[in-house]
Amino acid sequence: MAKHLYVLDTCVLLHDPMAVYKFHEHDIYIPLAVIDDLDEIKTRKDTVGWSAREVFRILDEFDEQQLTKGVKVTEQGGKLFVYNGDAPLTKNERPVICRVNSDNAIIDTCLRLMAKFPKRKVSVVTKDTGLRVRAISWGCIAENYRSDLLEQEPYTGIRHVTVSNNQEWDLLWQNPEVDPSKLSGDLSKQLSNLAPYEFIFFKNGNSICPAVCRGGKIHILKDKSNGQSHGKPEFKGIHAKNIEQRCALEALADDKVPLVCLLGPAGTGKTLLSLAVSLERIEQGVYDRIIVIKPLIPVGGKDIGALPGDKWEKLSAWLGPMRDNIQQLVHKDGMGKAASGSFEELVEEGKIEVEAMAFIQGRSIPNSVVIVDECQNLTPREARMVVERCGKGSKVILLGDLTQVENPFLDSRSCGLAHAVSGGKNLELCAVATLTKVERSELAALASEIFKRPEARR
Repeated sequence: MAKHLYVLDTCVLLHDPMAVYKFHEHDIYIPLAVIDDLDEIKTRKDTVGWSAREVFRILDEFDEQQLTKGVKVTEQGGKLFVYNGDAPLTKNERPVICRVNSDNAIIDTCLRLMAKFPKRKVSVVTKDTGLRVRAISWGCIAENYRSDLLEQEPYTGIRHVTVSNNQEWDLLWQNPEVDPSKLSGDLSKQLSNLAPYEFIFFKNGNSICPAVCRGGKIHILKDKSNGQSHGKPEFKGIHAKNIEQRCALEALADDKVPLVCLLGPAGTGKTLLSLAVSLERIEQGVYDRIIVIKPLIPVGGKDIGALPGDKWEKLSAWLGPMRDNIQQLVHKDGMGKAASGSFEELVEEGKIEVEAMAFIQGRSIPNSVVIVDECQNLTPREARMVVERCGKGSKVILLGDLTQVENPFLDSRSCGLAHAVSGGKNLELCAVATLTKVERSELAALASEIFKRPEARR
């Protein structure tokens, strides 16, 4: 089988600097214009700048004199080429050195390689849909970077199980803890391959009994005092309005679970529940503070430009959802002063700290709750960086909606939140819960019906 040739776009290398090692036996080409792009970006003080510098550190491991001729980068024999379409020069010819549009250079490189190697597959690899469309219109093959795409069905953290045997239903309904080995074969089959911290909704007729698999046992979560499936746990005056929120509160309040992923559309209560539990845990002395992180990705790409002020003044403009939820908690909890200034007061008291992704690298954060909002807009590396910053006694809460990815180079299968869910589902220290019922208001619940939720059809 002939080796394929892959021409890499700048965004692929910025998304995953290690991409040069992930094409196995195939050869990869980096056009010189992409090197120019990386060179312009490398001085930035954010994660994109780090990625550009990391690419250059990788290239520096090889003999620069040989990069244009091809250097072996994988055990399977794959080679890396830095491609200059204007070389080699003829004798006494003066080079024309100018900045070339990298998209055009990538397409040009692909066309040149197709002409030079007509029997080999030559493809542009980019996470930029626009470039893929342009490349295809020029007769090139173009494809997404797939190394980090998750192929399996998304893990929701909640399993629905039907119980037809009334005796088994009584066993589940009347006991706080059940050994799965005592259940029938049919029910055991439905419970096969349970994740270490997976929620289960047992259904019998119109009744639902929520439970969680923990330590190999099934722990029933319903409130025994009133026979309801929710309502007993309460934090800062907030209690679960549905059984999905009951599961979320269970994971958030479990101090033995340091990583919690809450997924769901706007209005399902992800932020409110996280803040309610975190603030109560701070008052109880379990944690010292809440650190809030939010990627600064404008919705629909419609940015409002640079903002004046220091870090707090810049970031506070992006934290409207946090401020709204804090005000609701303060008002509901009856804390003294007017709710309008409560968010700022908690910041001044040191109970809440706001941090930017650009400054998270190198930090060590002990005994804190780190809440990452809109985590679907982080790359896997950025999400990993946040988790790695947490020291002893800290808890990380990742919030997001996989149908609302605003980062132009990520999607529901490649973003940091998706990787956190996929990688953590088989670990006892990680809990995942997907919220689907919108509780913000009747109008918010109708929004998906009114606007036909086009992102849900992907």
